[in-house]
Amino acid sequence: MHFGCRNYDLVVASGGSFGSSFGFVSVDHELISIIQSECPSCAAPGNDVVEHCFGLPCDEYCHQPTKAIKSDKYQCSKCHFESVVDFPKGKKFEYPMYCDFCNP
Repeated sequence: MHFGCRNYDLVVASGGSFGSSFGFVSVDHELISIIQSECPSCAAPGNDVVEHCFGLPCDEYCHQPTKAIKSDKYQCSKCHFESVVDFPKGKKFEYPMYCDFCNP
């Protein structure tokens, strides 16, 4: 099993991150979020996630990497400045029920 980063464009192209059955509502919220995100370097709008890095550790005894997102890599659409945000979902550990080792 491979853990690490995955290009965000692949998730979007496959429809993996959109919750709406039509996609329109989620796409609008996603677009608004991108426009409102400001680059920390040049202050231009459009600082967006380009990769998800997986491998959030399990909370139980094993602490093995899970399939949950550990960090997100952002890139500015204007100046291409890159930054990494650890624990973007606010979790530092994943529940054992989502661990392939604890719950095969």
